[in-house]
Amino acid sequence: LASDVSLDKLENDIEMMLSKSTGVTGARNNPRVPPVYRKWENTREELRILEGEAMQLSNKVYRQKRIRYLNEKSCSSNQDKSDRFEVLLNEMKADLDILKKRLNDKLFELGIDQAHAEALLAEYNDMKDEENDDEEEYEEGSLGGSSKRKRIT
Repeated sequence: LASDVSLDKLENDIEMMLSKSTGVTGARNNPRVPPVYRKWENTREELRILEGEAMQLSNKVYRQKRIRYLNEKSCSSNQDKSDRFEVLLNEMKADLDILKKRLNDKLFELGIDQAHAEALLAEYNDMKDEENDDEEEYEEGSLGGSSKRKRIT
């Protein structure tokens, strides 16, 4: 577009604008700007606007890629932790099953049936509750009637 105009005419037009300070070439409504220049400036401005929008979209895509990468990394890390905890849980379940079997075998050796074992366990729990109650009464008496410790059951 700018190549359609001779250099002499371009120099004269620019010199006239600068010497008389009649306006800025970038203003769309400048009456002193020849139509050829106005068209060229409009095209250039649209190009810059589109380049800016392209840069903004590129930055947005980069941010989304970065967030996706971080989320994938976090997901992978959490999956590894989950797998480790699952292995530990399976080991703990296996240990519990072994302990239950050993307890059952020991109770069988001692000749203790299920009903008798439940009665012994209930008696033990009652005895522990009484000890905890006595301990709390003692602490309340030594602290002047108010206990600040909480009972954990």
